[in-house]
Parts: sequence; C-alpha cells; structure tokens
Amino acid sequence: MHRSGTSLLTEMLQACGLFIGRRYDHHFETPFFQRLNLECLRAAGATWYQPEPFLQRRKSDPAFDGECLALLQRRLDSRFAMKYLGWRQATGIGAAPISAWGWKDPRTCLTADLWSRIFPEARLLHVVRHPLDVAISLERREVKRREEGHAPIPENTDLEHNLRLWDVHVEACRQCEPGNAYFEIRYETLIADPETELRRIAPFCRLEPAPEQLRAAAAIADGTRTRRFDDARYAPWLARLAEMPLARELGYV
Repeated sequence: MHRSGTSLLTEMLQACGLFIGRRYDHHFETPFFQRLNLECLRAAGATWYQPEPFLQRRKSDPAFDGECLALLQRRLDSRFAMKYLGWRQATGIGAAPISAWGWKDPRTCLTADLWSRIFPEARLLHVVRHPLDVAISLERREVKRREEGHAPIPENTDLEHNLRLWDVHVEACRQCEPGNAYFEIRYETLIADPETELRRIAPFCRLEPAPEQLRAAAAIADGTRTRRFDDARYAPWLARLAEMPLARELGYV
C-alpha cells in the first residue's frame, strides 16, 4: 500500500545492489512500470485511490485479464530494453552486469497476479505498515500536495477512505500465491532493526550485498517516522481498527 515504507525499502535494496531501472523518481518508482500499471487501471476507469472499477471489471469480465496481459506484453516487447534498461544495458556497451532487477510501484498490489503470469519466476516483496499510520500519512501528503499547487484528490483527506484503501491494497497483495514467490515484512520491524531485516530480505531478492553495502543500506532507515496515531485526536480511529479483520490478523489491533 502507498505510504507503507515502499520508497525507503526500495532505496535500501538499491544500496544492496538491486537494479531498479535507468530512471526513477524521488519515490524510487520506475516510470516505465508505473505507467504500465496505470494503463491497466485506466482501461477500467480506475485510479490507485479508486481501484474498485478495476477489481470489479476483473471479476465480471473474463476477457479483461487477457486484454491487460496483451497490453503489458506489447509494451514490454517494444519498450522494455530502452525505457527500463537504458541503452547501455540494452546493448551491453560499458554497462555493469545486473545481478537482480525489479521495480517498485504500490499499484502492483492490484496487478501482481498479472505480472506473475508474464514473469513466472518473479518474486513479490510486500511491506505492510500500521493502517492508521498509512491513512494519516496519506492525509498529510494530500494537504502538502495542495499547498504545492497540485490538483486535489478529495478522497485522501478522509481517513475512512484511506483505511479502506489500505484494506483493498493489502488484501489484494496477500492473495498472491504464498511460498517461495512471496515475502511479507513489517515496516515497523524494518526500521527497528534494519540490518537484520535486510539480511533476511536480500537472499529472497537474489542479492548478495557486501557487509559495507548492508551497513550503508541499514543507515538509510529513519526510525522516527512511525506511530503518528499516538496523537490523542486519533484515539477514536484506533477503535475503528477493531472492525477491520485484516488489521486484526496482522496484529495491528
């Protein structure tokens, strides 16, 4: 889910040797894969903050998955080498070898099973965070976006809406096939003991970071960015979590 520490985790994995594309934004999201996920959502009239039309279309229209898969494959066939890898990696001229590659985009929670059919050996690393922390973070980011002059997303100032978004994204991601292809971590555990967590995560991601890489990656973690809900004004919302089965299952109640 968005605001769950995905940027932090991706930056840490990049420091451990993960290739995340020739170009990425300040959230460590590779535009190439982000746009592909967006195309799938838009094909159903959905957005990341209103994903229901996409999920409903997949349930009601058996042909829709095939359409999405065909779209993704076309884009990969025509653009992957230059848009994601870049010309050095695509041609092998002056490029360092890639031991492991991947991308970060929270929208992948909604499309992960499509990607697993295209990349059957892919591995899904899922970071989960306290739902109320996520909801508050989304609300605060929306206020900041408006101050910066961006078009408003009214829904994201509604904590109830943000909690439902957390529920939808986390549930969708957890429905992926368990086992060797799926690894779930807690944001709270990651920032509490980043080096230990990275030692667990790295082999799953097919990474073999050197000790100095691990230390540098662990140093990126910011242990202060958590428990926003400790503010007394959010006390009623903590009670709301008791009504969320997934929050209870994950131990956040």
